Amino acid sequence: MPEFTEDRSAFTRVVNALRPYLSDLVFVGGWAHRLLALHELASPLDFQTLMTTDIDVATPARLRARGPLIRDLLQQNGFKEKLSGDETPPISEYRLGEEEGALYVEFLAPQLGGPNRRDGSPDATVAVSGITAQKLKYLEVLFAEPWSVQLNDANGYPLGKDGASVKVPNPAAYLMQKILVLHERQHGKLPKDVLYIHDTLLMFRGAFDKLRLPARLVAEKLHPKWVETFHERRRALFDAVDDRLRGAERIARESGRASPPSADQIRLVCRQGLDRVFGSVG
Repeated sequence: MPEFTEDRSAFTRVVNALRPYLSDLVFVGGWAHRLLALHELASPLDFQTLMTTDIDVATPARLRARGPLIRDLLQQNGFKEKLSGDETPPISEYRLGEEEGALYVEFLAPQLGGPNRRDGSPDATVAVSGITAQKLKYLEVLFAEPWSVQLNDANGYPLGKDGASVKVPNPAAYLMQKILVLHERQHGKLPKDVLYIHDTLLMFRGAFDKLRLPARLVAEKLHPKWVETFHERRRALFDAVDDRLRGAERIARESGRASPPSADQIRLVCRQGLDRVFGSVG
């Protein structure tokens, strides 16, 4: 896996490529977690944030043209397009190099309707500005009340004199969406997602009172059933230690943290932190 500085340099190339569309796009997934650490409300962590070689970018299903297509901008900046899958249009990703661990970019879009078209075929992807975005349920949550993070030379992103402002989900939206989609994730990814929830709460442990407003605003923009489902799932997820929490403990221990948390400590941090931000569910 690339070293942190190399990874950050590659991410800078992505931001430079997407400059014309940055006001429309939201960086999500593992990179959202890392970028949130730059926000003024974030508290320093005494361990390195989780690493990932994929950059997930959320896009609306329709984008107003702002010059060259996103696909062309990425290719002009050295990214190679790779198409895969049986979907129509096929899934696209954009890679910097072919070696193992090379950084790549994927695009995601909200699944506004059902998972199938009228003819019964899967409606899993959408073409946007020359790229293919995978449609995901609950992705709209990440577009609700996004925060902006400034990237510049001072925080390790060499983006010129004025730097660049990128959008990320606010922490309440990030946590809510993580919990909503957790039961649909591949089994091997569940422990890492649990640790992302834990680490995000640690990151904003000094700002829980300031997260209550964005948490309320996000909830007001969602269907009440989604909000109810979120509360049900967070209560069940952190009610008792299970294999997901044990797996999160293992990842924390293997990542080189000086004082890795136990599975039960992860559970308590998540349950108590979520109660502080979203209110108690009993």
